[in-house]
Amino acid sequence: MRKFFILPVIFLLCLVSCGGDDDVVVNNNPGSEEISYLKANDLYGVWTVSGSNGLYFIYFTENGRYALCFNSKLMSAGTYSIEQNKLSLSNDYLYKKDILTVEKSGNVLKLTGDMYNFKSTTKQTVQITASKSNKEIPTPKTGEVFKTAVLTATYGSVITYIKYQSDYMINYQYCKDNSLKTLIKEEFWYYVYFDGMTYTQSCNGNGSVTIYALTSSLSPLSTQIVNQ
Repeated sequence: MRKFFILPVIFLLCLVSCGGDDDVVVNNNPGSEEISYLKANDLYGVWTVSGSNGLYFIYFTENGRYALCFNSKLMSAGTYSIEQNKLSLSNDYLYKKDILTVEKSGNVLKLTGDMYNFKSTTKQTVQITASKSNKEIPTPKTGEVFKTAVLTATYGSVITYIKYQSDYMINYQYCKDNSLKTLIKEEFWYYVYFDGMTYTQSCNGNGSVTIYALTSSLSPLSTQIVNQ
């Protein structure tokens, strides 16, 4: 009786042992290397575009946001993600998504691809080389207001208000300096802020970027257009 009991157990052990071979992964190319892709934390910080004297830039925050200005027509801000070295940039104020290929070598980023033109279905090709900077990612400007009063030949005393209404929108008002603050002109601008300068695109414009250096250290407010 003991012999008839042992033989089936041995037979079952053989089946389990042989069946385990199906789970073995064989490396048919042991000399190959696993592909390494960039992660979001490889991008964190401020990168300045080579050859622009620090004027053009892209920065990435740890909470998935970005802002950039690459040239006098190309500005963008919103959220980003990266997968297999494909960088997705979702412009929150124009509701467009751009896909760029990104490479990193030390403290240098290379970004290539096509990006949508301002309020257009056409694209422009970009080939950007940017270097890691020690500049700080700017804090939000939402709620800040700049104003200045001047005398003009046409309207007499006028006052200008520049209000950062949201993360991406500026309200510009040009008013008579009277009790009613009579509105002469009003515009809305998309903007990004970087290194003490405000980069703007008029909402009703053609996408041209105007850069302002606004400071309240002087009285009245100093508003300077930066040459690009």
